[in-house]
Amino acid sequence: GKFFPRMIRAAMNKMGLGPGDLVLDPFTGCGTLNVEASLMGIRSVGVEVNPLLAMVSRVKVRALSLDADYLSRLIEKVSRELTERPLAPQADVGEALARLPQRLAEKVRRDSLATVMRIIEIAESAGDPDLSDLLKVPLAYWMRSMLTKQTPEKVVRTYLDHLMRMGFAVRFLALYRMEVAPVEPADAKILVGDSTKLKDVLGSGAPRELTEGFDAVVTSPPYMTAIDYVGEQVYALYLLGLTKDHLEVDRYTLGSTRGVRASDWDETLLDTLPEEVSSFLTWPRPRRPKLASALLKYFAGIRKSLAEVFSVLKHGGKVAWVIGSRQVMSVKGVRREVPVAKWMAQMGESVGFDLEREIRIELAKSTERGAIPTESLIFLKKP
Repeated sequence: GKFFPRMIRAAMNKMGLGPGDLVLDPFTGCGTLNVEASLMGIRSVGVEVNPLLAMVSRVKVRALSLDADYLSRLIEKVSRELTERPLAPQADVGEALARLPQRLAEKVRRDSLATVMRIIEIAESAGDPDLSDLLKVPLAYWMRSMLTKQTPEKVVRTYLDHLMRMGFAVRFLALYRMEVAPVEPADAKILVGDSTKLKDVLGSGAPRELTEGFDAVVTSPPYMTAIDYVGEQVYALYLLGLTKDHLEVDRYTLGSTRGVRASDWDETLLDTLPEEVSSFLTWPRPRRPKLASALLKYFAGIRKSLAEVFSVLKHGGKVAWVIGSRQVMSVKGVRREVPVAKWMAQMGESVGFDLEREIRIELAKSTERGAIPTESLIFLKKP
């Protein structure tokens, strides 16, 4: 998606949010909303089903208050350890390989895996769990390529390059806070959980905020089945100790086609959805039943998430919902255009929201292959 910081700030400004207010992102991803809200003095809670993305979000929020000089010294220390003490080529990686499913382990370069495990060992020796997670973030994004394509030397270069970029970003934020906007970042909580069970997740991890009620929600949910939110991160999920079964993460990820079976189709869910959506979902079922089940799970999950959002918002609270306006799907050579944003708005209204307006944004770099040429920013209000 195109959940840009400028778009998020503009949405929060339009909604009249300011210091002291409380905003929620039930699909927090990498924490962009939480970072922008903190810099505006707005408290936030982010909920994310993928534990790796939740880790990245916590790191980004924590980085707003880090001592940039201390982080620079830590990065220099890590760099020295990786470049001045070469890893023995015969390093045992049996334990690490055992963490991976066999089909993933078969694709891994053993020497590169040894290098990655050494980086993880160095990160975990940092002493502070937040700093340890920060040192792991470059692995979160590049683990698959590191393990299957890169030499050990390239793994180290890739890792340090991205770690140093993170250090520059933290220093820039420190200068920004010091010279441009001298505000103390507002509190942000990141929780791992399922947005379709939002009240339960908040009741466990943010009970005070749940009791208070949220002033607004700003979020960008998954884009139907267009993006694989788990597959690219599967190696990192295992080797960073965040899951023992990535399919479990897939099962709770709306839009995932790996986490469903054709037999998961539940006819009763169709009755909960707008008529246009239900009619569309019966189209791919004869030819691609697994895809149809994934789409049904997606739309039913989105509607349930909207209902949960409605229940935790204050009366008069607003929602900014960013989603691709439409998506082109092809099933056995037959193409259909799916008006995703229109259906999102209909589902919002079906759970009690008033639709205030929809703003469409053309994407400069969109392609027919990408199938999402226009973003919609949907504004909803709880009466």
